[in-house]
Amino acid sequence: MSGYDIAFYIFSALTLLCGVLVIVNKNPITSAMSLVLCIVSLAGLFVLLQAFFLAAVQVLVYAGAVIVLFLFVIMLLDVKEETRRRIKLVRGVAGLLAIIAVLAIILRTIWSAHPGMEEKSRI
Repeated sequence: MSGYDIAFYIFSALTLLCGVLVIVNKNPITSAMSLVLCIVSLAGLFVLLQAFFLAAVQVLVYAGAVIVLFLFVIMLLDVKEETRRRIKLVRGVAGLLAIIAVLAIILRTIWSAHPGMEEKSRI
C-alpha cells in the first residue's frame, strides 16, 4: 500500500466522520466547526486528485466565506433556546423510517440494475 492510498483512506474517513459529526452535534457552533473540517479534508481529496485549483477554491470559498456567514447567523440566533428543545419520539421514529425508506430505494435500484445482464440473456 502506497502513501497515496494511505492518504486517501485517511482523508476519506475524516470526511465521512466530520460529515456525521455535522449531523449528530447538538451545538450548532461545533457542528459548523465539524463542517469546516469536512471541507478541509475534502480539499485534501482534491489535492490527491491533483485538482489544486478546486482544493484552493474549496477552502477559500466554503471554509473562508460560507462558514463565516454560518457562524455569524448562529451567533445572531439564540443558541440557548435551541439547546432546550428536545427531539420527540415521534420525530425520531419518523426520521428513522425515512432513512430506512431511502436506503431501501437505493438498495433496490442497485439490485435491479445489473449492467451487462441483458446482453448475456439474449445470447
